[in-house]
Amino acid sequence: MSASPADPADTRSRLAARLMALCAMETPSGQEDAGLPDLRAWLLELGATVVEQPVAPGRTNILALWGRPRVLFSTHLDTVPPHVPPRLEGDVLWGRGACDAKGQIVAQLAAVQSLLAQGRDGLAWLGVVGEETDSAGAAAALGLADRLQDLRVLINGEPTDLKLGTGQRGAQHVCLHCRGRAAHSGSPELGENATWPLLDWLQRLREQPRPEDPLLGPELWNLGLL
Repeated sequence: MSASPADPADTRSRLAARLMALCAMETPSGQEDAGLPDLRAWLLELGATVVEQPVAPGRTNILALWGRPRVLFSTHLDTVPPHVPPRLEGDVLWGRGACDAKGQIVAQLAAVQSLLAQGRDGLAWLGVVGEETDSAGAAAALGLADRLQDLRVLINGEPTDLKLGTGQRGAQHVCLHCRGRAAHSGSPELGENATWPLLDWLQRLREQPRPEDPLLGPELWNLGLL
């Protein structure tokens, strides 16, 4: 008996083939466009209006629209090096991006396809570049906001051990600058070292009480660059 399109085994096989094709493309941060042709073809096959947003040479965000979206699926297009060619061992697909995050691309677009088959629209899918490094794609994607004015739900794809996360900490980046005064080593009393007051500031920050959210836990901060 041949498998029908709704057969789970057939669906699994087709999605595995999609994932194999995506993972075969070497798309580390900075070279994401290597996977763009296959992804563009799939989105057009799904009947999407495709918007390509250049971020840098060889780096393009891609937004797919089905009607005026109220639900947005999103994940990232880049992977970390080195490239690991995909292979299928039994029921397990191994390869760079299979988990982070080309597997999410396939799962999300499969969900979109299922919703479209049920007659739903008001959907969008966004793939951004640079998540693993500079977040350049996320910053550039703010320029697409006018196309997403009616959004009510955002579903972001990232490995979470198959657990659904319903909350996410926000982020704030702060730069502290302290000004000093240079002096000759023969008369150091005329100078001011800018590093010492900066370290005093940092120590005061470490001692500040931090709020705690009942769902997300305590506020965290990190000194990224000194």
